[in-house]
Amino acid sequence: MLTNPRGRFYFADNPERHRDYFQKIPVSKLIVNPYETVKLNEVMLPDGRLLTELDPSTGTWHKGDMRAYTTKILMSHGINLANYGINSSTAISERAHPYTANQITAIAAVGRYQNGVVAHGGSGGNGMVTIDSSLGNEWSHEVGHNFGLGHWPGGTDGTTHRPSTDINSAWGWDQFQQRFIANFMWNKRNGQDQVCCTDGIGIPAFEGYKFNRDAMGGGEPTSPISKYTLHTPFVLEKIQTFMEKKAAFDEASSTGFSKWNDETKTMQEFEQPALLLAKSIASQSQLNTIKGDTVGSVLLGYINDFDITKVETGDGRWIRDIYLPSAANVVAGKVVNVARYSGYGVTVHINGQSVNLNRGDSKFYISDGKGWQETSEAQVAENNPTRVPTDSGVAVTTLVGYYDPQQTLNSYIFPALHGAYGFVYQPTPAESLNSNGCYVRVYNGRNYQTDNYQLVGFRYDDNVMNKFHINLKQSDAPTRAEIVCDNTVLSSLDIEKPKQDLKVSIVQSDSLTDSIPTENSAPVAHAGEDQSVLSGATITLSAEQSADADGDELTYVWKQISGLPATIQSTDKVNTSVILPESNKAESYVFSVTVSDGKASSEDTVMISAQPQVNQNHAPQVSLPQSMEAKSGAVIEITATALDQDGDVLSYQWHTADLAYQPVSVGTIRLTVPEVTVDSQFTVRVIVTDPAGESASSSTIVKVKANNNSCSISDPNAANYAVWSASKPYSGGDLVSHKQLVWKAKYWSQNNQPDNSDAWELVSDVALPWSTQKAYSGGDQVTYNGVKYEAKWWTRGDQPDTSSVWKNGGVACP
Repeated sequence: MLTNPRGRFYFADNPERHRDYFQKIPVSKLIVNPYETVKLNEVMLPDGRLLTELDPSTGTWHKGDMRAYTTKILMSHGINLANYGINSSTAISERAHPYTANQITAIAAVGRYQNGVVAHGGSGGNGMVTIDSSLGNEWSHEVGHNFGLGHWPGGTDGTTHRPSTDINSAWGWDQFQQRFIANFMWNKRNGQDQVCCTDGIGIPAFEGYKFNRDAMGGGEPTSPISKYTLHTPFVLEKIQTFMEKKAAFDEASSTGFSKWNDETKTMQEFEQPALLLAKSIASQSQLNTIKGDTVGSVLLGYINDFDITKVETGDGRWIRDIYLPSAANVVAGKVVNVARYSGYGVTVHINGQSVNLNRGDSKFYISDGKGWQETSEAQVAENNPTRVPTDSGVAVTTLVGYYDPQQTLNSYIFPALHGAYGFVYQPTPAESLNSNGCYVRVYNGRNYQTDNYQLVGFRYDDNVMNKFHINLKQSDAPTRAEIVCDNTVLSSLDIEKPKQDLKVSIVQSDSLTDSIPTENSAPVAHAGEDQSVLSGATITLSAEQSADADGDELTYVWKQISGLPATIQSTDKVNTSVILPESNKAESYVFSVTVSDGKASSEDTVMISAQPQVNQNHAPQVSLPQSMEAKSGAVIEITATALDQDGDVLSYQWHTADLAYQPVSVGTIRLTVPEVTVDSQFTVRVIVTDPAGESASSSTIVKVKANNNSCSISDPNAANYAVWSASKPYSGGDLVSHKQLVWKAKYWSQNNQPDNSDAWELVSDVALPWSTQKAYSGGDQVTYNGVKYEAKWWTRGDQPDTSSVWKNGGVACP
């Protein structure tokens, strides 16, 4: 999508891998239908945005608009729905997929996003697989999600292989290779127990070999003859049960499908469920649109547009009365389903009567044009025709795209998809075609006739288009397709012929050989995972994951396929370094490795996406005043002046010689200057750092003038305690030494200087100089300008020689 295909979907056209995976799941037949690789030079999204350069969303393994809407909902589900004969559906939701048969569409997608070229993978379920590596456990795991399997099924008991003496123990058997596949890991003889799940249960190793896990629990393929993970018997039983509940495409059936009947133990003909256009009114906001509508006018609009209109209440989403419109205004055959799942009661007003529903009731009513008749869900299905393929298992051209019945967004047909095996349904007969509605018109080259395929004539979802998906027989040689609404051609496509003669691969039990192959098996090349790097980088390419089923010694040849000339250090090594050139724009490089066993060889490629180097980072600058002067016991502010040429947000780290401080704003701190009896100076340092880790620093000297009026105060006992540190946390009751005095913490404290903080109380029996920052209680004593004062009540910041809160106690230093 908006970039070149990776060419790394190894499972798609490799019959050996088909036979390999076939023998890991409980099926009697595996049909692999390859499609031609397609490159999308432009991508239409359902909201009408046409992407030509890149997808502005962020792409990851699991994210991206093109991944969600193009790869999964449009392409994967589009192919599936075309095989079911469903022509149109919602473009933004998976809800349209019925998952009638065990049909899974897997796509190895890569797209160009605002953050570069991204390969998608690691996703499976509801008939889809989005795969990065189709060799290995990712394939086994994501396909497993399509068998109704979650992660860690059955915990340790279900997910971990066991010794032969335990339940849930089995080895695999490869009929083609005539070899067993062990349930323990030949490559991990470490004596470790296998602990898989949160239950903490460990399975002891077998002769030192660690037991493997199931594909759904982090297992891995460990046999040299297989690329896929061996399921546990517990999980295989789960898969078998799931399979039995699904239909199978069956060319011999008159309905096109058959399904297992567990009572008769046979496959029986099965009809696809009727294709009913349904409208659900179930949320509180939806229910509010019909609340109090006693003539059912709002419901009438839905009923005439859809085959079946479902009104459902539940706890937290409820209305009491539901009024059905007069059936005389409703087209005969239209159905309403009213269901009550709420604790509160619901009354249906119908045919002039009131019907009270019990909790759990689900009533179906069908219009005969005169009145509403109660019916059943089964009868509703019987009254609608099923879809039967006219051609089964033929080469198909699948058309997918978007159309807007409201004609406000630009409809679009994607390049035709060509597959080897699919199911085709009858076009809409001329007498049934609503030419004033929407349909796809196809021109066939074989008989020069046109076929029409009716589409739904309203939007499934507000603000976005619908998607369409139709299978055509390649043998009809379709040449052109058009989207038509209200007799207006909205979009057209000249259909290109298939470029490859694709072959369907069908594997079943009687097609496997019982003899050991005598011919040489070609090695499987693996050039490693795609990489995203910076321009000019030196990267490592590795072919270590390449393998040879015969165990032959391998040789390697690396070469560059595309991109600006790069330097490959060693072209004949399994691992090699490559120096990419500098570039001021995004570049893509493709390298290939050819792996040979001397008799046969195979090739694989790897893509390297290189983004231009970001602008060189510049270190920040910072400065502080060369020096500052302060009074003993004062509080001062220090501001760092910082500059960063790149405009980066800087972080600040202050070093204050253990003086207490508090941040005021970015780059400014408030520092408490200690009381000193002799002239002193302290060094304050700041370090600023940018997001790239570049830093700068500056220092200033704070010069403090001694308070000559202070008394010399000390406590000999202070030498018995550790000196207080601003960086250390203290708990209530901790004793420290500070300024030759003993202090006790009142509660948890850090970076609170004892002589200026309420977090500390003085233990030494002395009177300290008064501080503007400290709070004092009645009875506390201080000295100020050589005079002793005693506080009468609580105070802070009131100067002793001018405030009445203080009582003069005479000379402080007699």
